[in-house]
Amino acid sequence: MSDVKCITLNNQEYLIVDEITINNVTYIYLVREDVEDEFLIQKIILEQDQEYLTNISSIEEYNKALIAFKEKHTSNA
Repeated sequence: MSDVKCITLNNQEYLIVDEITINNVTYIYLVREDVEDEFLIQKIILEQDQEYLTNISSIEEYNKALIAFKEKHTSNA
């Protein structure tokens, strides 16, 4: 069994569900630890050799990341 990773964003604990790279951009999929139907998709950016999470800038990019996650996990069902 793999270790579950947890991060804190805006004073909320999130579990890292998955990470998917699309066209050299990595997206991280998060769910609230205490509210299972609340999730976030964040983009990982690299600045000066440091990784940071940032919001997705457009609905089109968000939808692309969401579809990639759904397709990955639907095909593994």
